[in-house]
Amino acid sequence: VGDASLERPASMVFHKHPVYSRVDKMARLLNGGLSFAGDIVPIGVKDTALLYEYWCFLKIVELLRERFDLEEQSVVKVNRFKTTVSLAKGQSAAMRFIHKPTGKNLYVAYNRLFDRLPTIAQKPDNVIQIASDERFYIFDAKYRIQFDKGYMAQYGGPGPTTDDINTMHRYRDAIALPHPMRPKEYLKGVVTGAAVLFPYPNETAYKDHKFYKSIAQVEIGGLPFLPNATALMREKLKAVLSEQLDNGALG
Repeated sequence: VGDASLERPASMVFHKHPVYSRVDKMARLLNGGLSFAGDIVPIGVKDTALLYEYWCFLKIVELLRERFDLEEQSVVKVNRFKTTVSLAKGQSAAMRFIHKPTGKNLYVAYNRLFDRLPTIAQKPDNVIQIASDERFYIFDAKYRIQFDKGYMAQYGGPGPTTDDINTMHRYRDAIALPHPMRPKEYLKGVVTGAAVLFPYPNETAYKDHKFYKSIAQVEIGGLPFLPNATALMREKLKAVLSEQLDNGALG
């Protein structure tokens, strides 16, 4: 955004005459373009952590479109002349992709609530679920990173917080789906893995981190994910999709 300053027109007619004044105001609004407080395209100011969650979701969608065709989405909605993005807290948004060679579907959901559980409802906050009808892989976007000396000595460098890693374990153990045929039974083990997405740019150094190696060992861990650090996430997505396609898990 370049530097700009509003200047009064030389003639006061533009201020005093009602028609000229209105035209002058409209011209200045149009010339101003997008504005954080203007009347043309109002832009809400978002929290940085929320913007990171949005970016993670949209970037994963972009990566998926390299191999899948987007068939249906409920994220961007157009209401007459108004376009809104429905990635809002307390709501869920979903996209359905199709793998044309096999005809199989893939679903990506945001902020889904699992409330049909025999114990306590689980709502993985800001979670992206790469799922079939009965299998999920959770990517939880967290805009925070731990780098105190004790942590780095134990785990091998900066990375996701231990609390977030413990949360990934809980999601995998706690989330279940009601059995489609037997009402009192639940399908267990539907979450095949869970990884924290966190803002860290050095992917090469992170390969030696304990929480990166743990993904290959137990499918729980963390992945750095930023606009200039997408290689590890791209690699993991490819592995998850290949496994689900090979096993026929996608719907």
